[in-house]
Amino acid sequence: MATTIDEVIDLFKQVAQAQQETEIRFQEIAHLLKLTIQFDVPETMKMSWYRSVAEHRKRVLFDIKDAPSLKAFLPTALVQAYPDARDLAIRESKFAVFGMTPPPEEHYPLACPFSLEQLLDEDFYG
Repeated sequence: MATTIDEVIDLFKQVAQAQQETEIRFQEIAHLLKLTIQFDVPETMKMSWYRSVAEHRKRVLFDIKDAPSLKAFLPTALVQAYPDARDLAIRESKFAVFGMTPPPEEHYPLACPFSLEQLLDEDFYG
């Protein structure tokens, strides 16, 4: 009986960890925001953002495939992750170099402009 309880507790811990990792992986949103807002960046920077989005997206899709129950958590993860992703995009844009002008903070929407379907769509880049 104690072993079964321990197994259930371990399972809950694994699900909680997977939920946290999924939230972190939604940081792809920061690069999607930059791709849609920052127009005067060199192609090399854009390519880096595209790769980052693709990699984070692939990890989220893997998480869902590995633990299908996580799909129900995605709307919550998105709501929780977006403010951090927005802040990250704003912060990173302030370090703009190569003569780029950082967009004003108000150009970054307060609510996520991307749907879950868009975020999970391997062909969507803003």
